[in-house]
Amino acid sequence: MRILRSGAVELRDSDNKLLVRLGEGESFHIAGLNAERGEVIATVIEDALFYLVPDDVYRQLRDSDRNFDRYFSGQRNRRLRRAARYQPEPNTMMQ
Repeated sequence: MRILRSGAVELRDSDNKLLVRLGEGESFHIAGLNAERGEVIATVIEDALFYLVPDDVYRQLRDSDRNFDRYFSGQRNRRLRRAARYQPEPNTMMQ
């Protein structure tokens, strides 16, 4: 788990399509994004500082601390809702 303390990151798929932009206080989990298979690319777009939480510690905290679990579940749900509402503007220059 990577928690973005400061800065900004973009996550893009293998077709370079923007999946999400993340800012201060947001997080992402590389294994959950299938990045090992080249499906997601994380790019720092502003100088960034990350906190790295090892997988076993992250799972233990989610299992043992209800507030910790709620925070990261809520963050994921907010991100999914934001992605569902996103509709890119058509590029009129390409027509």
